[in-house]
Amino acid sequence: MSAGDAALALVLESARLVLRPVAVADADALSHVARTGDIADTMITVPDPLTPAVAREWIDGERAAMGAGRAVTLAVRRLGDPAVVGVTSLRHIDRDHACAELSFWLSPAVRGAGLATEAAEAVLAHGFAALALNRVEAYHMVRNAASGRVLARLRFQPEGLLRSRVIKRGIPEDVRLWSRLRTD
Repeated sequence: MSAGDAALALVLESARLVLRPVAVADADALSHVARTGDIADTMITVPDPLTPAVAREWIDGERAAMGAGRAVTLAVRRLGDPAVVGVTSLRHIDRDHACAELSFWLSPAVRGAGLATEAAEAVLAHGFAALALNRVEAYHMVRNAASGRVLARLRFQPEGLLRSRVIKRGIPEDVRLWSRLRTD
């Protein structure tokens, strides 16, 4: 089975969560989640606004990247609950250098219970074991301090500030860079 086929068939479970590849059927739920709270506003990788139509296009792109072995993008749901509450992913997988980028976002309705950390840890464990990654990077806008706290709990190390790295809603945003090595 190719890396892309494996990514499209992947299902991860943690103590409280099930993670499976995003599907077009998730578009409405993910659009709703992304438009609540500050997700679309503070996430670098979430299209803004994430309408259902844009969500379908985004999911198609993520599934194509998974099929090509360049990403693992998983819908997150709580055990026993079919509702999708967010996404976690390893993006920009670089097999030559054994590295990738971590991204995660969850509904404000489930925040504060450690689920972002749990979902990200599950995909990280998969990346380090099954994908033989050596390094995983993560980025977050400076004003999204909650993501920084999750990364610290995941044993990521801060590496620096990227000034005006992204533009969100027409405004340049500073971004923090973090990394975690397989040996951390």
